Amino acid sequence: MEHMRRKPPFLPLLDSQDCLLVAIDVQETFLNKLSPEHRQPLLYRILWVTRVARWLDLPIIATAEEVDRLGGIHSQYQDGLPLEARGFNKMTFGLTYE
Repeated sequence: MEHMRRKPPFLPLLDSQDCLLVAIDVQETFLNKLSPEHRQPLLYRILWVTRVARWLDLPIIATAEEVDRLGGIHSQYQDGLPLEARGFNKMTFGLTYE
């Protein structure tokens, strides 16, 4: 019976040394396609996930599609990124081409 009372060892679901956050095309152009009542909650959730990633000290990569044509990363999101976050200008719609 004693073995049934012991707690199992802690097994984390994620290893922060083996993770990163990729934020894909968080751009005003795309967010503006949503209604305001959907846009702001989505941006808040993206910002929350980014704060969690920063707290866990995860690397963060942010992409923006065709920056010259569609604009860069949303300013509110850009302000939430750490200075060392990598940004990429995607020139295609898909993620697997480049």
